[in-house]
Amino acid sequence: MHKGPASVLLSIFLFAGPARATDHALHVHEPLSFDLVRSLGARKGELEVNTLLSCTGTGAGCEPTWAPEIELTLFDGVGLELELPHQGDRLESVKTAFQLTLPGKSASFRHGLQVIEEHLLHSPLEQVSALYLLGLGSGRFSSLSMWGASLRTEPNGPELRSLVNVSFFYEWTESLTLGFETNCKLGERGFESVRFLPQVQKDLTDHVTVQLGVGLLLRPEEAAPFGSVRVVLQL
Repeated sequence: MHKGPASVLLSIFLFAGPARATDHALHVHEPLSFDLVRSLGARKGELEVNTLLSCTGTGAGCEPTWAPEIELTLFDGVGLELELPHQGDRLESVKTAFQLTLPGKSASFRHGLQVIEEHLLHSPLEQVSALYLLGLGSGRFSSLSMWGASLRTEPNGPELRSLVNVSFFYEWTESLTLGFETNCKLGERGFESVRFLPQVQKDLTDHVTVQLGVGLLLRPEEAAPFGSVRVVLQL
């Protein structure tokens, strides 16, 4: 049967790509929206640059944001990140993050800690978040859970929020992974937001990965469509 150009391109996207190196430790996939500094267990000297582009639907259209990042593993399991979130062409804040892979790993378990500091440039606000990271997996299935809290300075005093992010992944092929990410935020006055984001991760080469996702953002006053794309370059 003759295949048209669309069928050929789809086959290439689904099945072509580099073979993933295998070892006896769990490979923890990174969520699209709320990602890791580096993969748990990253080795010294690993360097990554990536850019996240997101859009939240509103009654007036789309609110685009984008954020370039650079991530470096200083020592085995110890990573640093610098992120520059933008709204349109305006730099909104400067984010730095530290991540530590904790001792103990196996073919089904890895864990670590992550601390994020964000300095907002157009308001006198600072935000610090701390999370425990838990990666689990068996065969082609894996999950990443992130539990923690954020403390943000507000005009009326600091405000504490709980963060719960849970993501599930299935390795469809060696270079294509399907995922489902959830991000939940609870404030002192109750539920603030939850995001549901089905996604796909495609390794185009050994050094280039593209992540795509379209989902739903729920807030007490609204429900809005949400989409993201991240392009990752491993150096």
